[in-house]
Amino acid sequence: MINMLKFKPGGLTKYQACVKAVSPLINEVGGELVWSGQSIATLIGPHEEDEGLWDAVLIVKYPN
Repeated sequence: MINMLKFKPGGLTKYQACVKAVSPLINEVGGELVWSGQSIATLIGPHEEDEGLWDAVLIVKYPN
């Protein structure tokens, strides 16, 4: 699963709390975080100057 995230002001802090709470559940069902980071270019989604890049991108692998 690919998560492409754009945060409102204060949203990053809230999202980090959510990830901390949900991570054990993902591991419980056999999922794993494959990659996370910031985007340097946009391949999919808004690309206009005023829209900017995604704030964070995560790739999560699930068993099926």
